[in-house]
Amino acid sequence: MVESLKVLVVGAGWLGLPLAVALQQAGHEVCVSNRSGQSAAFEAAGLRALALDVDQLLPDLTAYQMVVASFPPAARGGNDALYAERLQRLCQGLASNCRFVLVSSTSVYPQAGGVYHENSETVEEQVVRRGELAVLQHFPEALILRAGGLAGYDRRIGKHFSGREIADPSQVVNLIHRDDLVRAALHLLQVNAHGYYNLVAPEHPRKAAVYAADLHALDLPPLLLPAEPEQSVPRLISCDKLLETGYRFQYPHPLFFSGQDGSA
Repeated sequence: MVESLKVLVVGAGWLGLPLAVALQQAGHEVCVSNRSGQSAAFEAAGLRALALDVDQLLPDLTAYQMVVASFPPAARGGNDALYAERLQRLCQGLASNCRFVLVSSTSVYPQAGGVYHENSETVEEQVVRRGELAVLQHFPEALILRAGGLAGYDRRIGKHFSGREIADPSQVVNLIHRDDLVRAALHLLQVNAHGYYNLVAPEHPRKAAVYAADLHALDLPPLLLPAEPEQSVPRLISCDKLLETGYRFQYPHPLFFSGQDGSA
């Protein structure tokens, strides 16, 4: 993807906004959406905004050559069962030759231990998986980014476990730094990729180590380790397909996310 495109980013939040900025910096004409069409963050980033509510009648979106959907299943605190319907409604309002990018999740894979690749089985009734299928009905060549747990900057998963016990501290994490997700998305667009891609860091340290590093960086009380911890089979999401495209991670090891991005 070399030519400049007219791009709409639907869901310009913690991830979508920096992705929109990166697309604009890459030379594309980018518009971001929210219900009101107004946002101080959009203005500060120099992005044009569009009033759009995926639960209501949509404006004419056929002029957009690429659309990036980056909103969570339970958008704005709503019912996550409507996620697939929202995506389907969005797809129906686009031109048939639109390039569609969906930020999905590795939650589509079973929670059981094992190594999961893009062609591994998925939980078909899972809400995010139903969203993927809704998009593919309209855009079979869509680029679907199955993101791992998002981390970096102010988002440190370990803070939720301060002073708490985790049942299985030896289980591994499948995380990705926000900067790498943005960079990987642009890379995949540049190489005209389509289909499913797992976006997770290539290193998978244990939960206990990552959470402890987060808590230390935040100067919070440590997590508690059980006297008899569980010993489950690691659940590991592979990013081999992404690496085969030539992408190289800026933050390959989640244990060292804290502090590498200028965050406190």
